[in-house]
Amino acid sequence: SPETSVPRYQPQTVAMPSGETQLDLVFHVSNFHHRRGGIWEVLQIGTTDQLAAMQVKQYFWDFFLLGSIFIMALYHCGLFALRREARSLMFFGIFCFLISIRLLSTEEIYIVQLLPNLSWSNVVRLEYLSLYFAVPVFARFLRSLFREEFHRYFMIFCDIFVGICVIIVLFFPVYYFSFTSPLYQIFMFFALLYGFLVLVRSTLHQRESALAMLFGYSIIFISVINDILNVNNVLHNGESVAVGLFFFILLQSFLLAGRYSRAIKMVEKQREALKLSNQRYINELHEKQKTLEEKRILQEKLTRSQKLEALGVLASTVAHDLNNILSAMVIYPEIVRLRVGKDADTRTALSRIKEAGLRASAIIQDLLTLARRSVMTLKPLNLNDVVTDYIGSPEHQVLKKERPDIDCFFLQEKKLVNILGSEIHLKKTLMNLIRNAAEAQENGGAIRITTHNLHADASAAKHLKIPEGQYAVLRIRDEGVGISAKDLPHIFEPFYSTKNLGKSGTGLGMSVVWGTMQDHHGFVKVESSPNKGSTFSLFFPATGEQPETTENWITEPFEFYRGNGETILIVDDLPEQRQMAQLIIKQLHYRPLIAKNGDSALQQIADNTVDLVLLDLVLSNSESGLTVFRKIQQLSPEIKIIMLTGSSDAKSVTNMQISGVQHYVFKPYTVEKLGAAIREALYPDAGNVAPGTE
Repeated sequence: SPETSVPRYQPQTVAMPSGETQLDLVFHVSNFHHRRGGIWEVLQIGTTDQLAAMQVKQYFWDFFLLGSIFIMALYHCGLFALRREARSLMFFGIFCFLISIRLLSTEEIYIVQLLPNLSWSNVVRLEYLSLYFAVPVFARFLRSLFREEFHRYFMIFCDIFVGICVIIVLFFPVYYFSFTSPLYQIFMFFALLYGFLVLVRSTLHQRESALAMLFGYSIIFISVINDILNVNNVLHNGESVAVGLFFFILLQSFLLAGRYSRAIKMVEKQREALKLSNQRYINELHEKQKTLEEKRILQEKLTRSQKLEALGVLASTVAHDLNNILSAMVIYPEIVRLRVGKDADTRTALSRIKEAGLRASAIIQDLLTLARRSVMTLKPLNLNDVVTDYIGSPEHQVLKKERPDIDCFFLQEKKLVNILGSEIHLKKTLMNLIRNAAEAQENGGAIRITTHNLHADASAAKHLKIPEGQYAVLRIRDEGVGISAKDLPHIFEPFYSTKNLGKSGTGLGMSVVWGTMQDHHGFVKVESSPNKGSTFSLFFPATGEQPETTENWITEPFEFYRGNGETILIVDDLPEQRQMAQLIIKQLHYRPLIAKNGDSALQQIADNTVDLVLLDLVLSNSESGLTVFRKIQQLSPEIKIIMLTGSSDAKSVTNMQISGVQHYVFKPYTVEKLGAAIREALYPDAGNVAPGTE
């Protein structure tokens, strides 16, 4: 009865009475405390020697497996204590420890002999818990090795399911929690199948040791399936999971040994590499000492570069305001000059005022050019005119006074082809090259400037390493110290100089030359050798376009720019700028309207028929001229708009072009420039008509 029966596991060997010819075996078996009861194993009958030998073999095998697995548990846990980042060692050590407990609580149930006071229910709990905990621990072991192939959601599901089973085992009687075994066997089958798929994927992805792990895991998989079938009386060939686990653990030990062997080899290689690295470091110490001075020089160059950048930022910031101020110096003399008649002295004085304003504006442009912030407008021009103008410029006259021992000769091609270029940038390039040539001749000498045409056919283009085509060539030759072969490849690098920086320049001259040639789609070639002088040859692609007139003053009565009474709206936040533009508009026979901001401009357009708008790029009250431009375009797309700006830096021009601005004029503008821009905007099909002559 349930009250009198005592559940327990008691494997034992019983001696039969001797001298009997007949023996009746009667078993009294009851089961009120477990899902399954009765005699679980086949009874073995034999002589005392036979059974004793069989029992010794069983003890030897069981304790061999138990001892091996337990030692592996201690070994892996010890390795984890030394390498805390290798969590796979910890999980595998715990797994081996759980298998050791299960070996003690199954088959011969040795734990009863080791702990005779342990109750039967606790023995069963140890048997179940060792199995239930083994699955999630082994799953974590696999996931720590193959994280990318092992999905974390399966790990979560595994933890939840096993957690429920463990709670039932801990808090319910044996009879009830023994019913979790069939369900757990089904779960374990699918868990093993998932682990098999993980290892197959890892093998296909060529993960380290995945193939060997798959082989060992297959042994475990087969042995566990075999034991599940044995427990459910489908097979009767005995438990094999311990043997399968032993071979898997043995394989894992070989894999671990292989990893450490490879690690030792890697350490040896790294040690050899470290020796070589140390030797290289010792060899480089002397080189580093030599480079300290070079680093100091580079730091000085960086400081100069930062100052140059700051100069460019300053020039870009103040350009708009300064050009607004300079507009008065350029425009008012033109307007007054048209009204003073033929008084030569007055007209000359007005010319000097205007030229001073233009020179001041050119200085601002020079600062932007030096800082690489300027807009380069390419126009048809002739290199002979550029060289002639520069030779007569004040800059060149200063050089002649500084170096009277230098003679400068200019031999020009009479019918030199025209090019597309920026006159101001080309003059700066010419100035840099001539000054460089003068500095190369400390004891005096000659600088020869020549121009000529070049038709580069296939052979010449290949020799000069330039595209085929027609070129205008500008060549500057000196008789100085020349450039060494070591320095020649670096002369166009910023701040690179063989001279004493600060005494003879900033080291930017040649880099500006190179940048200017790039902007002109040209090429520069250098021929030089020590003590034999240097020759700089600049190749500019030819153009069929003709240069515009260089006349600065317009003529009366403005036949080329006079309008037909069209209405022009002037939008500027500065009263003096509106007044100057209004005077020019009236002088050109247009009808002016004025607005000081975007709102008043839109109101003027709504109240009047406006043909063209002169719109300042920068308005007050944080209002952008481009914003007003877009509003006007939305209100009246047919109205022509000319942007007026004192900022000639590349960023401002780029922003205007992106916004769709087609016409813009830089301040300070002349009457001629503004008149030509208005004529081009209102009559785009009329063609370019040169202004009259005085």
